[in-house]
Amino acid sequence: MNIFSRILLGLVLVVTLLTGGLLVFSVVKSGMEGPVTANAAGMQDEESSFDRILARLPLLPVLTGERKLVGIIIENHQGARPYQQSLKDALFVQEFFVEGLITRFLVLLDTRSLPEIIGPVRSLRPYFVDSALPWTDVIIHAGGSPEAFERTRELPVTAINGLAHPKEFYRHTVAAAPHNLFTTATLMKKLIPADSDPVRWPPYETGGAPTGENASTIEIDFHSSTHDVRYDYQGVSGYYDRTNGDTEHQGEPRNVLILESPILGVGEVGRLEISMEGRGHALLFRSGHVYEGFWTKKNAKDSYQFFLEEGEPMIFATGQTWMTVLDSLERVSWSE
Repeated sequence: MNIFSRILLGLVLVVTLLTGGLLVFSVVKSGMEGPVTANAAGMQDEESSFDRILARLPLLPVLTGERKLVGIIIENHQGARPYQQSLKDALFVQEFFVEGLITRFLVLLDTRSLPEIIGPVRSLRPYFVDSALPWTDVIIHAGGSPEAFERTRELPVTAINGLAHPKEFYRHTVAAAPHNLFTTATLMKKLIPADSDPVRWPPYETGGAPTGENASTIEIDFHSSTHDVRYDYQGVSGYYDRTNGDTEHQGEPRNVLILESPILGVGEVGRLEISMEGRGHALLFRSGHVYEGFWTKKNAKDSYQFFLEEGEPMIFATGQTWMTVLDSLERVSWSE
């Protein structure tokens, strides 16, 4: 790193402290370190720690702009949760039901600041493809439903199937299959096309919190203590601490966005049909408050738009957003 970069880093850190911004560093779980190091031997990231920090600086409110994003499908089965990597590094997490009404994540990462370890990687569904566009045109996954593969042929998206790239993915020795497929930042960079399209980020309005109903605790009912979700607002940091079943600190978003979209059908082996086009009810939780409104998305290639009930745009906090798509907002409750 040259002297100019070091000076820039120091100035931005000072501004960050004054504005309440926080740098997010990826932390590798202690239970993962040994096996992952063995599996990824000789594949360490070439970037220095200072370079990695500089790459993350555009996450700060003073340095917003265009990003090149990649989407990756991350497993959320209870057997996978202890080994999840990359959730806290995401700019945006999209959460959908899959078979058995267990959820799965589409995690959007900045290609310039990929976490060192990413996974467990799982299979693709068509509504993940519809929901990813136009924020990213690259999705990394491990297999998928026939409907998902058909959707990738219909839309302008590059879907990279990890099962077809054994050199860029590895099976972790601690986690049980099929929850044990991982990759690394260095390996992912080999797969991401150089000509992937950048997008403006954030793609929605951010700013100070308007007046809203207090909501420090959020609960989502999945009809099972194994899968129920709770968010607790941390007033000092402005984050929500996410608990999923017995897994604590799964994520720390500044925005919790919940969209309603019905399950239109259940197909072969329980695969779901969910449409992410049209309009539906929405809830935005941020800064310890809740705001009711609606979402729109004209088609798969169109951006999401989020509005308050009166028609004004929802104003998001700067930082990570966690978006959960549910069949009914009656699953959601909150309290002061």
